[in-house]
Amino acid sequence: MKRWNKIKKSILISFILMFVFAQILPAQQVKAAEKTGSITLTCEGNAGVTFKLYLVAKQDKHDGYNLVEPFDEYSVDLYQKSAAQTLKDYVERDDVEPLRQDETDGDGIIVFDSLEEGAYLILTESFPYVGADNKPMYFDSNPIFMTVPENVKGVLNWDRTIDAKGDRNPTATVKQDYFVQKIWKDEDNKDKKRPESITVQLMLDKKVVNEQKLTEKNNWQYTWKDLEPGKYSIMEKGVPSGYVVSKDPNAGVNKTVITNTYKPKSTKPIKKTTGGGSGGSGGSGGSSSKLPQTGQLWWPIGIMLCAGLLCLIIGIRVGRKKED
Repeated sequence: MKRWNKIKKSILISFILMFVFAQILPAQQVKAAEKTGSITLTCEGNAGVTFKLYLVAKQDKHDGYNLVEPFDEYSVDLYQKSAAQTLKDYVERDDVEPLRQDETDGDGIIVFDSLEEGAYLILTESFPYVGADNKPMYFDSNPIFMTVPENVKGVLNWDRTIDAKGDRNPTATVKQDYFVQKIWKDEDNKDKKRPESITVQLMLDKKVVNEQKLTEKNNWQYTWKDLEPGKYSIMEKGVPSGYVVSKDPNAGVNKTVITNTYKPKSTKPIKKTTGGGSGGSGGSGGSSSKLPQTGQLWWPIGIMLCAGLLCLIIGIRVGRKKED
């Protein structure tokens, strides 16, 4: 009986220790949530370039990211490496107001400070310049998608740095064609949720200039012919319920491949790994760009379990010695 009483006391002590650590853990998380960070962006050799900053998502208590207003109206998979480009297209089409905007200084540097924890999108306008042989060119900066803070092997980096990168292309002077294709990832419409058609929008200088309907009859694809010179992009108008949209960043020049992936609400959240930005300028490469875990402190859980187990073992050993 005495031995059993000792064991019960040890178990009670274990639960008390776990309760104490459980109170400490939320306090540490609140402290992390109150902390602010920064993003330092360098656009080497380019002073006076305007960059716009958007808060896209915030971390939730389940260790995932939730889109915030107005981005919560869009069905975007944040864990795809094409998320930055997809978000950029929505921003341009709907003229979304930035959280902040500023210009690079004389050294081509800009700092966005006092940033709360979250996932951010950074955009800039394409700007013209004169290339070799006096050839008219334009620099098209890749959209940047990154989190503050970044989790690097359990260490939170609240002050992020990144270089603006992009494509240097000749200014179009002749008519051109533009191709779009829709790809479905829904196990061959297993749940019968795929619509009979979707509408794609052709945009020129951030304005919708034409719409076309894609169906199974036209193999979910379309080509605009003999378009006047300009910078075009393509959007899907209204993503079907239950699907998230993404774009292939390697589709090629004057070609857009839009993928709709079926993800019903019952689908479990995607687990995250540490990482940087996406969209080319902070890109992680590979098949996907997963958001890093931030704000969650898991190390006390191991201590709690070890402490509880240690108390239990000590209680049992003490009980045995007294019985002997």
